[in-house]
Amino acid sequence: MVYTLLIHDDRYSAPSLYLLTVDNDPQASALAHARLTESDHHRGVELWDGERLVLKLGACDGATELHAAKRPTT
Repeated sequence: MVYTLLIHDDRYSAPSLYLLTVDNDPQASALAHARLTESDHHRGVELWDGERLVLKLGACDGATELHAAKRPTT
C-alpha cells in the first residue's frame, strides 16, 4: 500500500509530503511516529491512505483541509 505522510515542520509554511510504501496501517503508523520524533522541528504528522486519515499526531495546522480538497472533475 502507498500512504501519504505530511510532516509539519516549524521551519516551513507548508507541510512536507512523503510517500510511504508498506504493507499495512501499523507499519505506516510506526514510520510516521519515527519521523515525528526524528527532529525537534517536526511539530506534527498526518498519515493518509487515499482520502482516509489513518493517524494524526502533534500540531497539524490546516493540512487536513488542503489534502482533502476535491480534485476537479473532467
